[in-house]
Amino acid sequence: MPQCIPPLNECYGMKLLSSIYVSYYVTVAETLFDVAEFIPYVFQVLALMLEMHADNAVSPPYLALFPHLLQPILWSRDGNIPPLVRLLEAYISRGVRQIDTDKLVSLYYYLIASHC
Repeated sequence: MPQCIPPLNECYGMKLLSSIYVSYYVTVAETLFDVAEFIPYVFQVLALMLEMHADNAVSPPYLALFPHLLQPILWSRDGNIPPLVRLLEAYISRGVRQIDTDKLVSLYYYLIASHC
C-alpha cells in the first residue's frame, strides 16, 4: 500500500529546500520576464513559494526582487494584477518590517490615479 505524501510545507528540510529553490527560481524568473505571456505565472509561483516559506521573514532573493514588482509597467497589464496582488500579500504577511512601505504607498497612489 503506498504511503501518503505529506504537504510540501510539512516535509523535512523544507526550509533548506525553499532557500535553494528561491534563489534558483528568482534567477530563472528573470529570464522569463522577457516573455510577456509567462509573467503572470512567474508571479503566481513566486507568491506560492513565499507563502510556503517556513520562516516569518522574507529571504534576500525576494527582497532583491521587491522593488521591481512596484514598477508601474507591470501593473498596466490586467493579467498581471491578480498574481501581483497575491505576491504583495505574501510579502506583507511574511515581512512587513523588511519591505519599504513608502514605495508600496506610492504604487497605491499610482493605481488609484490610473483607474479614475
